[in-house]
Amino acid sequence: MAKDEAFNDNVTRLTRVAEQILDDPELLEGYLDVGGLKEDLENIKGHGVDAAAANQGHSQKRGDGKGATTEALMAFLQLQKDYADVMSIVQAVHGDLKEAGASQSMLARVQAILEDETQTTLTNQGNDGKRSARKVRAHDTIRAEIEKDGKALLAFTEIHERLLKRRVPLERMKKLASDAEDLDGKLGVRLIKKGAAKTATAEEREAVAKQKGSPDNWVRHVVAP
Repeated sequence: MAKDEAFNDNVTRLTRVAEQILDDPELLEGYLDVGGLKEDLENIKGHGVDAAAANQGHSQKRGDGKGATTEALMAFLQLQKDYADVMSIVQAVHGDLKEAGASQSMLARVQAILEDETQTTLTNQGNDGKRSARKVRAHDTIRAEIEKDGKALLAFTEIHERLLKRRVPLERMKKLASDAEDLDGKLGVRLIKKGAAKTATAEEREAVAKQKGSPDNWVRHVVAP
């Protein structure tokens, strides 16, 4: 049986890497020096955007004059990356505080920021009468969580010095919260299952397959999980 091509984290990573190389003249020059083609990167990015848009429920193609949804989706993907980077540092700060003998209340406050509160449980009843539950995450729920955590970090002045030491200055926390707030209302609320392999639309599968079929093995190697 052919493997279902669905939008997933690897598609996101591949799209982001292609976009970053295209946006950085030095990276692009180095990429061209090893035999890469700019068109390959543009195709990888374009098909990734199409897959993201289809997964979101807006089958919107490049060049159709309706770029608002695609722009919001790409901003959302970047926001998720920035959030993951900051949270990995917050996790490290939690370890620093624990080792330094910080109070339980302070540790609990950091842990509360690290907690994932974006999952919702949906219960379905099949034809056989049996119930099944699955965890889903809505895009706007994730956005709201990022905004909440960003603001919580801004208010948590006691750990700002430790965050700054690990290269998370106040400006970076402000930007995280601000970018999340700016996306409020711009993302659909369709609940999506992580991976979404079984519910992938035909447009989504086509876009992912096209991206996967791009000839650039070097970019693919960079983002290989």
